[in-house]
Amino acid sequence: MSTERVQAVAIQLAGLVSQRKFAQALGMCVASRLTAEDLDSVMTATGRSFLPNQLSKTHFDIVAIEGRGSPTWSIWAPLWTEEEGRSDLQIEMTVTDSPSGVLIELDDLRVP
Repeated sequence: MSTERVQAVAIQLAGLVSQRKFAQALGMCVASRLTAEDLDSVMTATGRSFLPNQLSKTHFDIVAIEGRGSPTWSIWAPLWTEEEGRSDLQIEMTVTDSPSGVLIELDDLRVP
């Protein structure tokens, strides 16, 4: 999987979360440490209006994870708000390029 494909997956997931389409976002994931209620609670607590799909490849922290059977990356990507632009709130995920396809694990949504 190319870095561009990894970034596209991250943008898609972050966009769904930004739009509060939590069921769709979680449906993209093979595993999640958060529920839809958790995502909603974190976003509501910020008091901000989130904007979808404001990410570009320059906004990502992508780190390859060594020692896995398939190519895997840890990705941290900020969300965006009307009030502040790039938010401190970021979505954290693990993306694996497995023989069965792209596997996404939603790790967290937080201010680091």
